[in-house]
Amino acid sequence: MISKFLPLVGITVIMTLFIVWEQVQTTKCGYKVAELQKKITDLQEKNRRLECQVSALKKPERVVNAIQSMGIDLAQPLENKDMIAKTKQPGPQRGRTTNTIVASARAELGPLGRGKEVKKQKGGKVKR
Repeated sequence: MISKFLPLVGITVIMTLFIVWEQVQTTKCGYKVAELQKKITDLQEKNRRLECQVSALKKPERVVNAIQSMGIDLAQPLENKDMIAKTKQPGPQRGRTTNTIVASARAELGPLGRGKEVKKQKGGKVKR
């Protein structure tokens, strides 16, 4: 009588062991997923900090200070000289060239020698 149930008991034990092994593997995979998600979060935070650091290092004021600390002089624009750029205006008169005064004198130049765009209208008025 025992010999009839022995194969059934053996199959049941093997199936039970397989189910336990499968659950252990599922749990291990869950731990790996949680670990990888934590790594992703940490790397995203590190990436954000590095992007902030890059933007801080690229600030024009910092670059100018670094250049000046090396003893390199920055070129300054000439006083009372207009820098004129010729531009083509879109519209009905295609190809019409107009003069745009980019910067006038040292007083109108911004902190890094960047000029404000200034357009002269008819009658000598200045439009900014």
